[in-house]
Amino acid sequence: SEFRSQLLSFARATPEIVHYVHSIGSWDYELNIEVEHGTELAGLIQRIYDKFGSKIRAIKTLSQLSVHKMRTYPK
Repeated sequence: SEFRSQLLSFARATPEIVHYVHSIGSWDYELNIEVEHGTELAGLIQRIYDKFGSKIRAIKTLSQLSVHKMRTYPK
C-alpha cells in the first residue's frame, strides 16, 4: 500500500529507527527506535503523527531503559 511504502521510506530516512516490521496481528507495524532521552522519543512520535496522523489509529510504546551486554567466555 501507499502508506506502507511511505512509512518504510520515513523509517529508512530516520536514523533513530533501527528496525521496521510489517506484521499481521494486534498491530500492523512495529518500529524499533533507539534514543538517548525520552524527549527525543516524544519528538519522533510527534513527527510521525505530523506526517501520518490521519492514517494512524494509535502509537504504543514499550521502553527498555538499558541494554546489558552479555559476554561469553571461550571454552
